Amino acid sequence: MDRLRLVSGGSGLSVVVSGKDKGVKRIAQTLVDDIRTVADPVRGSVRVIRSLTVDDPAAANSKVIIVAGIVGEDKTYDEFASSCGAELGKIKGKRECYLIRYVPAGSAALSATTYAQKDIILVFGSDKLGCEYGLLYISSLIGVSPWHYWGDVVPEKQSDLQVAVSDLNIISKEPSVEYRGFFLNDEWPSLGSWVSNTFGRFDENFYATVFDLLLRMRGNFMWPAMWAEVFGEDGTAYPEAIADLATDLGITMGTSHHEPLFRAGEEFTYHMTDSNDTGYGKDWSYYTNERGIYKFWEDGVKRDKDHKALITIGMRGERDSLLLGADATMKDNVDLLKKAITDQKKILADNGLADAPQVLALYKEVEDYYYGDKDTEGLNNWDVLDDTLLLLSDDNFGNLRSVPSPETKDRPAGWGIYYHLDYHGDPISYEWVNSTPIAKMWEQLTTAYEYGIRRLWIVNVGDLRPVEMPLQYFLDLAFDIEKYSEPNITYDYMRNWAKTQFPKLSVEDLERVTELLHEYTRFNGDRRPEATHPDTFSFTEEREALCELERAEGLFAKADEVASLMPAEYRDRFYGFVEFPCKASANLRRMMLLTGAYDIAASKAVGVANAIKDAVDQTIALDKELVRCYNEEMSNGKWRGMMSSKHVDFKHWNDEDSVYPDLSYVGTSADGSAIVTSIGDGAVSSYADDAERDAAIVDFLESISSEHADDVIIFKADEFTSSTEVDGSSWQLIDDYGKSGVSVKLYPLCKDYADPALAPCLKFDLDIKTEGEYKVTVYTAPSNNPFKGKGLRFAVAVDDGDAVVLDTLPEGYMAGYGTDKDWCKAVLENGRRTTCSFNLKAGHHELRFIHMDAGIVLQKIEVATTESKAFYGYRK
Repeated sequence: MDRLRLVSGGSGLSVVVSGKDKGVKRIAQTLVDDIRTVADPVRGSVRVIRSLTVDDPAAANSKVIIVAGIVGEDKTYDEFASSCGAELGKIKGKRECYLIRYVPAGSAALSATTYAQKDIILVFGSDKLGCEYGLLYISSLIGVSPWHYWGDVVPEKQSDLQVAVSDLNIISKEPSVEYRGFFLNDEWPSLGSWVSNTFGRFDENFYATVFDLLLRMRGNFMWPAMWAEVFGEDGTAYPEAIADLATDLGITMGTSHHEPLFRAGEEFTYHMTDSNDTGYGKDWSYYTNERGIYKFWEDGVKRDKDHKALITIGMRGERDSLLLGADATMKDNVDLLKKAITDQKKILADNGLADAPQVLALYKEVEDYYYGDKDTEGLNNWDVLDDTLLLLSDDNFGNLRSVPSPETKDRPAGWGIYYHLDYHGDPISYEWVNSTPIAKMWEQLTTAYEYGIRRLWIVNVGDLRPVEMPLQYFLDLAFDIEKYSEPNITYDYMRNWAKTQFPKLSVEDLERVTELLHEYTRFNGDRRPEATHPDTFSFTEEREALCELERAEGLFAKADEVASLMPAEYRDRFYGFVEFPCKASANLRRMMLLTGAYDIAASKAVGVANAIKDAVDQTIALDKELVRCYNEEMSNGKWRGMMSSKHVDFKHWNDEDSVYPDLSYVGTSADGSAIVTSIGDGAVSSYADDAERDAAIVDFLESISSEHADDVIIFKADEFTSSTEVDGSSWQLIDDYGKSGVSVKLYPLCKDYADPALAPCLKFDLDIKTEGEYKVTVYTAPSNNPFKGKGLRFAVAVDDGDAVVLDTLPEGYMAGYGTDKDWCKAVLENGRRTTCSFNLKAGHHELRFIHMDAGIVLQKIEVATTESKAFYGYRK
């Protein structure tokens, strides 16, 4: 038999559990609910049976029986599984593994039981989470997406609910990363408004949907929302209802990088007093209010000590700020942090949690305190932290900030990474739609794993919507690095993800959806929406603004076309996953480009300025309408308030002064200069329709644009003619990475070369028409050196000449700091440019790009007498 019918005739299905574990029982009920949702119609009883004997007469009317258990929890269940041939020893003692075995009716192993003529599916976990993952795996087999609630992916009804028998005989692998999860952050106004409208507050009813999503994606860890919320006290049934639910399900909870010992940041604000002599005191300062804060932490531990947690230790300033003032020395900060950590560990020990897992986040300035400086030893050799997981961070824009040294890579307590798909901070926040391509995530996160960051992966997802696809990619990569670390499969991943959400689309339509997911994330990855301004793209060089306008309009039109192909039952999920982010991103880009064009036209008193103003006004109206449809119409208003974040032309790091363009009609004065006028002055150019108007705008953009001269030579990263490898190294192409569409990186990842003459290189054929001085501009990814305080070097050489060593990171470079203009420029432009000069004679030459420091990712090389000032550089 190739397939097993789960629900047939008048017979039903039972899920039998011992009932000893609340989480397993709850997820068993989830599976039953999923089967009831999918089976159409449901014939017979589909239910959970709590049985201490496994062989339970209550299941007599069921043709199919799912027996679920945890290895070692119940001897009766273990013996039943073993008698059916299940090799429980293959998962015993492992983390979060599950074994599934199909035992057909009539099997000899069942002959002495009341299940002799039943089809049995064994689902056994090595632990609680393993069993839960196994049960939810069966849900996935019947077509239930993790996004059934959060993405409106309503499962397809099936009149004959069957699964392949081959899918019922598996043993899952142990997860690659121990703790895998996400952080709900920056949740106001969008997520917070939606939660208020839907649940009233961030309570256990809300978190039940979040935990369901997390477990279906095989995650096991979370940092909860915390801008105005208190996870440990926000339950509706009773204060600790949310924390109890997480623990029942086996989910490990934590608090964010600046919220130690179970206490949410806002808790101190809510409970602070007028004096440091009473209650918890008034200052969030361990320097002035040690007594109050010690008590604050102590009470948090007493409240939550019985909950499953990875406990954050350390201390930062209020609301993600410095611990001490800007005038404090390195020694001041290190000493105070040591004092706080020592006291925190004492509090934990006093409450029986000395051996509980703990994490110190080396985030922002805390990383500096970890390494210290030339005058002050940091925390990196402090043995008090030997039992503490150390959490590194990206630079808040998806680029690793540092990695473990070779000497500390294998420290027993391990390393973690805090990654960002959302950020509220310098140089410009990004909190609206997804703007991180998963090809970039692949390059950086596989690098993190290679350097030994394997115990904790957590990602900031902001409002959760709409970063659905990259979130699931992050968790899949963390769960099975071996499967997903293969190069150049991220497009295939997107296609498979889309197929799960749109299972009945034709191959052609599925490809169209995948192309949209791919293009809009690359589009926003080139320049994040909030950081796109009227002057971001060049209106004079390389026809850049015009090409970007065509790209935006093409993306919008394609999304509109594919939307028209969607069946009615897919419209809501398509709008949320694909149509809205595509159209809204494209329309915003068009708004900024047209505003820039207006500024130029108005300054020249060109009549088309008024046509451009009309077009900009249309984009503003369209932006409002797209948001309204998301909030009010999608899924019958289910997501009211979710898309409330500002996103237009951020002038500061946050949304302060973010407003739509406010353009005026212009006329001309007697001397030909522009003057502000109004419609009544007759200044508006007349066009028959929008198409004629838009054609006039294009003509204007063409009139002010130019293309590069013939002496410009452009090499994409993959256009080398030959390469050299050293000591087993090899060059790897990375598709869809970077603004040029392809990148090259040297593997293994950890190799540095001090001498350019002995280093691997890529060779490019270079033909020069005219003798002269040429600028060689090398475009690289905005990577940081993985080891703190070092540069990130490569070298360039022509023919047999000496190599010119170039460092992409200037001295004193500080990734993640808004005061570092080089870092700000790199993350906003999603790339770096480094230039050197060569005097070249006419004729053929060989240009060499030479790898030196690990982490360099080549994306493009330009050779020209003049450097390009355009956002994308010279176009191929």
